[in-house]
Amino acid sequence: MKLKKRARKIASKYYHMLKKLTYSDNDVFLIYSMGKVGSSSIYTSLKNQKRYSDIYHVHFLSNNWLDKILPELHESFHSNIKLGYDILNFIEKHPQKKLRIITLVREPVMRGISDLFQNWRHLYDDIEEIDNTKLKERVENIKHDYTLNWFDTEFLEYLNVDIYSLPFDKEKGYAIYDYDRFDILLIKLEALNEIGASAMAKFLAEEFKLSKANTSALKKTNEKYNFLKKNVKMDDTKLTNLYASKYVQHFYSENEIEGFKKTWSKKN
Repeated sequence: MKLKKRARKIASKYYHMLKKLTYSDNDVFLIYSMGKVGSSSIYTSLKNQKRYSDIYHVHFLSNNWLDKILPELHESFHSNIKLGYDILNFIEKHPQKKLRIITLVREPVMRGISDLFQNWRHLYDDIEEIDNTKLKERVENIKHDYTLNWFDTEFLEYLNVDIYSLPFDKEKGYAIYDYDRFDILLIKLEALNEIGASAMAKFLAEEFKLSKANTSALKKTNEKYNFLKKNVKMDDTKLTNLYASKYVQHFYSENEIEGFKKTWSKKN
């Protein structure tokens, strides 16, 4: 029985390898974005729909991050270095394949809260042991440099594409940009549930079903996460400066920005 089970497993492995080798799709799908912007949902959905395509999920591909910044950070971030170079090597070995790049943006404060619960291990031994008030203070003092600068320090350096020079329909919530070597789909996370499937369908030229990524990692810290969403508050001066950044101004409407300010303002 064990031999039959093993034989089936081996046969299945080689069957899928053969399917991948003979699959006609000549594109490489690259979910390439900063962290905690909903990219896992896109990646999971795309993997479910295009089982034999080359699909990668990555946050860093530039020399700036892979060679300079990441090596200096906590070891919990170092896996990004190998992943980045593995993907760069694959792309270099397949110059005939066109890159289909999907990237996303998210309002900085909520992205910062989500990032804390994803990457707390370089800060705490156990985030469950940290008082909610201390977590609140940490979030309120985030500078958001990573979020505000990612398209300059990462996207621009690797792709040589200045995203801020390209038009973006803030009401539509997504945009598609076509280049010779690659195409880019940019989606605003806040609109993902509403327009994500249709935006992906247009980008892929086929129907697309958007499924939610597994969020079980948040279950353990769900109470703390919800506490921060409800209780993080900042001075209006800090909020004004944050939302005056070119990142926020390029992707979000005045109504959206006023809504963000209202959510996080100490006056509310």
